[in-house]
Amino acid sequence: YMGADEVIPVITIVQQPTDTVRGCLGGSTTLAIQATATFNARLSYQWLRNGSPIPEGFDGRFFGTQTPTLTILNTKPTDEGSYACLVTGNSGATPVLSNLSTLIVWSPIEIVKQPESQFACLGGEVILGVIANGTIFGYQWQKETASGWQNIPGATQGQLRLSNLDYAASGRYRCVLFGTCGTEELPTTPATIFVLGDIQFASSPDTVYVGLGGEAVLEVEAEVVGAPPTYQAQYQWYRGSEALEDGGRISGARSSRLVISGVEAGDIGSDYWVEVTGVCGRAEQHGYAVLSPTVVVVQQPQGGQFCAGSAVELAVEVQLGGGAQRAEYQWRRDGQPLSDGGN
Repeated sequence: YMGADEVIPVITIVQQPTDTVRGCLGGSTTLAIQATATFNARLSYQWLRNGSPIPEGFDGRFFGTQTPTLTILNTKPTDEGSYACLVTGNSGATPVLSNLSTLIVWSPIEIVKQPESQFACLGGEVILGVIANGTIFGYQWQKETASGWQNIPGATQGQLRLSNLDYAASGRYRCVLFGTCGTEELPTTPATIFVLGDIQFASSPDTVYVGLGGEAVLEVEAEVVGAPPTYQAQYQWYRGSEALEDGGRISGARSSRLVISGVEAGDIGSDYWVEVTGVCGRAEQHGYAVLSPTVVVVQQPQGGQFCAGSAVELAVEVQLGGGAQRAEYQWRRDGQPLSDGGN
């Protein structure tokens, strides 16, 4: 009261803006108050950001700046700050400033790098990781089992480190990221871990018999324990201490199948071997051989004159070479093969 005939209204803010308002990047954010005045005084509003009045339609996104409700469209990180509303009235009412409200802008999660599938060695270590932008409240790594995805206890960081690996660690893994703004739970793309062991040979060394000028093929079957069917080990064929290379008559020197075309005398030998290399080590298999069997007649059969009805014996002596183990014989008369029996 100012004199007997003058009445001054009193402004009261009956609902203050929320202490902290969390908006989503690109979304709409609102701040609101409720105010009353005695004697039906007319109220006016002006929203402030960091102490400065916000013009109506500022940046094409701020609306209701002179009403009880402020609306921010397409919310951006630069909109963060302290907001308050100044309430004024007519008839000399004392202006009232609302409590401050802090705007925090959250962002949906965007995964920029997914965890990658990897090969790891038995007894070794592997690290899976995820990189993401946005507002992230937490992580939970999971492994796929027969009953579905199961949480890995304690695996709640952006990286998963697995140590002292055994074959049971092989499998599919993913990370669930916890956020907001429509990405409350966002799983990554699964990554597969293959725990690899030693190289095992599934075939014995070949011994190939081939005539000069022919084709010799040496093959190896090897597998890396724990590897998927698509895994390709590396091969290198040797003769003695010399690594073979493709070219000329040799092909497949770095594959599981070595081919020697147009075999020459210099190719004959039993000192071929193969080296197989995987992620976690190497292995050798020796004892491959390329042989060219030879038969040399060292004593020809001797003919002669014989009495009718007498027994005749013809003999031949041969010498084997080039790795030949035994000889087979077929006697002929006038070019025609003989058979046992009769005379």
